[in-house]
Amino acid sequence: MIDSQNTIFYSRSLWLIMMTTTMKTIRRAGILLISLLAFSCRNADRSTTSEPIPVQKQEVSIPDTNSRKLTKEADLSFSTVNIDETARLVRQTAKKYKAYIAEENRFEYKTEKGYSMTLRVPSADFDKLLEELLDTCHIKQLNNKSIRINDVTAEYIDVEARMKVKKESEAHYLELLRQARSLEETLSIEAQLSELRTEIESAEGRLKFLKNQVDYSTLRISFTEQKGIANRFFSEFWNGLKGGWQVFLKLLIGLSYLWVVIVLFFIGRWAYGRFWRKDK
Repeated sequence: MIDSQNTIFYSRSLWLIMMTTTMKTIRRAGILLISLLAFSCRNADRSTTSEPIPVQKQEVSIPDTNSRKLTKEADLSFSTVNIDETARLVRQTAKKYKAYIAEENRFEYKTEKGYSMTLRVPSADFDKLLEELLDTCHIKQLNNKSIRINDVTAEYIDVEARMKVKKESEAHYLELLRQARSLEETLSIEAQLSELRTEIESAEGRLKFLKNQVDYSTLRISFTEQKGIANRFFSEFWNGLKGGWQVFLKLLIGLSYLWVVIVLFFIGRWAYGRFWRKDK
């Protein structure tokens, strides 16, 4: 009887212990769940109320206008009162701005005379030189003034890059040439080197030409002076005399082609006077 009561007591004690443990576990799980929910709500509030993250601005690289490769060409045409004085002023102004005359021609026609010059001007002083010429050259009438600017930056960079690659290839071929073990390999590499060096020289020449065109602008000047009638009277009179003599000679030459007709004319006239009149 006592054993039966002990068994019931132990069973109830065990059940109470299990219920207590289960309640503690449920309570802890509830607390943990409530904590997680509260944490999630707090993060959600922060995400909705927090300030937007600033976007980092990317700087756009703008090409420096000073690094652009520009070529300038200009044409200037005018009439002046004295071409020799104007030519002197052009040479003086060119020397002042360290320009040089690449080409110069003097011409003279019946009614006018003048000069045509081609100047190569340092690009930095091109505008100053042009303005000074317009102010000091005793321009009587401006016939033409035109300026052309050409951007050769893309071509300059392309030629420069291709030349760099070709020089690197040349160094590679030279290394292969040092390591060549047979005559056939040596000849093959030298042939490719020769072709490559020709291309490098061509690229260097083009790059040098572009650099010269960029560093020095081109200015073509043409100016004329009208001749007065008093200045050209004797020359035109002498030309008239020579022209008249030439016309007379040409007339004689024309008559020489008609000598048969002339001879027949005189023969016919002689026969008419001799026989026709005699019969009458």
